[in-house]
Amino acid sequence: MRRQRPIPESGELLNLPLGDPQPLSSDAGGPPGSQELLPFDVAEEKQPRRTHPGNEPLPVGFGRQLRAGLADFTVIAAALGLVIVGSLLFDVRPRIAALPPYLLFTVCFSFLYHVVPLTFWGQTPGMALMDLVARNSDDTALSIQQSILRWAGAALTVVGCGAPLLFLALRGRSLADRLSDSRVRLLQT
Repeated sequence: MRRQRPIPESGELLNLPLGDPQPLSSDAGGPPGSQELLPFDVAEEKQPRRTHPGNEPLPVGFGRQLRAGLADFTVIAAALGLVIVGSLLFDVRPRIAALPPYLLFTVCFSFLYHVVPLTFWGQTPGMALMDLVARNSDDTALSIQQSILRWAGAALTVVGCGAPLLFLALRGRSLADRLSDSRVRLLQT
């Protein structure tokens, strides 16, 4: 016959102190002991936000946003380079007449490369590399329409040979920010 051990008291199983119990609700009414208690404090430790005196997130510098954009541009250019190398391996020589399919690939790839990560995570891989995130003016996530408008702003910047970067350099907001009514901020870590 097997001996049964008594059920341990809470906290006895690991011999760890449980800490001070905290009430689940802030309702102080009712008799003592009527509130549910937690076995430990579950308050999250929050990191202080990096802010300047107006309690707004720190502005992101021109250089950091430019490096993020160049990183994204490099990935898209590398994807196009792989397509060209692949076509050369199949003995297809790129000619001017074959330019539209290459442009169509580049547009489709850059659209997916920008819109999907911006919609789901608020940042492209280049932005993640520079610890940047795109958010609404009220610090909420971007909608799919705003992500598409951010892509359009980035595409217009490339088509305009970088001239729209003057918006970013002079006013602190890029063409993509202005079109989508969003801001790029430092990632809160």
